[in-house]
Amino acid sequence: MKRYLPILVLLGVLISSLALAETTILTGQVTKIEANSFTIIKNINWLEKLTGLLRKPQPQQPLTINVTDNTKFYLRTSRTAGFTEGSFSDLKEKDHVVVTADKTNDTYTASEVKITGRFIPVPKTIPETKQCQSDADCAWCGMSCVNKAELAGKACPQVMPREGTACQCVNNRCMVVPLTGPNSTSTPPVTFQNRSQVLREIERVRNQIKTLEQRLKELEKFLQTKPATSTNE
Repeated sequence: MKRYLPILVLLGVLISSLALAETTILTGQVTKIEANSFTIIKNINWLEKLTGLLRKPQPQQPLTINVTDNTKFYLRTSRTAGFTEGSFSDLKEKDHVVVTADKTNDTYTASEVKITGRFIPVPKTIPETKQCQSDADCAWCGMSCVNKAELAGKACPQVMPREGTACQCVNNRCMVVPLTGPNSTSTPPVTFQNRSQVLREIERVRNQIKTLEQRLKELEKFLQTKPATSTNE
């Protein structure tokens, strides 16, 4: 019997350690956050509710849960997408959590914390789209060069593009580029302060066109009535 005594003692130590340390799952609401721990008010399960009906219910005592470097935190992204990995800094007071913790005596150490009471939207990566394929896809809008599709229902500023520039597709983007060459110029843009100025300018240009058209008709009539006498006229 004596030779089995060390083995029995060892088994007793193992059994007691297993009894002292157990994994438990806690659900509740965060009430306080410290540097290396947080406190929750645990939710009442169905058995505790049934017990409370048979006797006077006891007030819920806050539970302090320790956090280590190995504690994993998870954020809920949506009702269907599940969870994504987070950190202790994501935990906020009044958060509803599901905690997987190791319990030793009355001490809880969290191995996993899921924040379930709120959603953390994950930013979506929008692929870069090409604004244009060729110069034909671009057009002027005031002094800006934009894609023609953007002009639908859009009121452009009443400003003429600067002379000596062009609206072109460069690296799949509509851009204002300077023209190069002996005839390129750079003059201040023509600006209009209001609608009435634009209407007056339109009327002035139309009158000029009418005058030029009348002058052109007179010259053509003159050529028809005057016979050509030589090739050097």
